[in-house]
Amino acid sequence: MEIRKGSIEDVPAWFELVYAVKSENLPTLFEMTTPITLESSYRYMEKILSVDGSFVLICFDGSKAVGSLDCLRKERKEENHVASIGMCVAKASRGQGIGRRLLLSLFDICKQEKKIEKIELDVFSNNPGAIALYKSLGFELEGVKKGSIRKGGEAIDLICMGKFLT
Repeated sequence: MEIRKGSIEDVPAWFELVYAVKSENLPTLFEMTTPITLESSYRYMEKILSVDGSFVLICFDGSKAVGSLDCLRKERKEENHVASIGMCVAKASRGQGIGRRLLLSLFDICKQEKKIEKIELDVFSNNPGAIALYKSLGFELEGVKKGSIRKGGEAIDLICMGKFLT
């Protein structure tokens, strides 16, 4: 498996991964307000790549994208040392350490490029596997938004976590 920064050329494979994961309607993910299309995926990748210090990491198994991590650097001058992340892994590839490898690659890139000092993320409280992964890599609890998510009529807390890289 290979992890690398995504490019415009990677959008078709990336789109297939993200579309498949979002189509699972997992109770641990935000629902899309608009459908994901190949065209919207190109626009999103272009937007990410247009922000200095922002990128998408894609884990490939051959030519197939099996994991992805979006790293969006905040654009305000006072916050541009911080990035927010989102991550997904293909159903058939879960439990194989891809999420951990994506996060470790993220840390390495951020330390090399010296643009991002802190990583932030939000995770649903009903996703204990993800929470355990983040804690094992040094993310700390920064807050809980009680009942801020509603899925299937159920109130779910949103856990806010962060990690300083310095």
